[in-house]
Amino acid sequence: ASTMSAVAEGLGMMLPGSSTISADDPERLTVAEESGRRIVALVEQNICPSDIMNQAAFDNAIRLCMALGGSTNAIIHLVAIAGRLGIDLPLERFDELSRATPCLADLKPSGRHLIHALHAAGGVPAVMKEIEHLLDTTCLTITGKTVGENLECVASHDSEVIRTLSNPLRSESAIAVLRGNLVPRGAILKTSAASSFAVRRGASSI
Repeated sequence: ASTMSAVAEGLGMMLPGSSTISADDPERLTVAEESGRRIVALVEQNICPSDIMNQAAFDNAIRLCMALGGSTNAIIHLVAIAGRLGIDLPLERFDELSRATPCLADLKPSGRHLIHALHAAGGVPAVMKEIEHLLDTTCLTITGKTVGENLECVASHDSEVIRTLSNPLRSESAIAVLRGNLVPRGAILKTSAASSFAVRRGASSI
């Protein structure tokens, strides 16, 4: 749930900084009211979800997921959302972007901290700011502004929770796509949370 909330923000479909607010935080009510106002404004501006969630926005969301060390469930949901929009999102794209995106968030199960620490450190906008050079900053968001405009005044408040590019939790591959005779259509592995790998060889007989 935390991953998909963050990914929705990465897609441009949530107000910046809103995806990591704790469930019992009064700020939730404030953001809910602000979200309602933005929905009305988007209707007035004739901006539809399909205007925001394009191919580049999905790439941004995937990169954010990798930088966060997010859940493998995000892949299933992103593929499904993209499919409803007529956007092809093959597993190879996840693997490609994962290999080129460092894992920066020191969050469980890949790291040490919990979501409330991420929020205190600046939340999703702070993570996106760290990987801004990897994002398509021209993408429109529900604020009516682009990703780049939303990130102009953003900064991380804790380099232990949100690592810098020079000190990532992992340099690449928070999630990997596996191929082989056992999984001809592909399988997903969260490498950032895997402590070790074992290689086995065997033979079968009739």
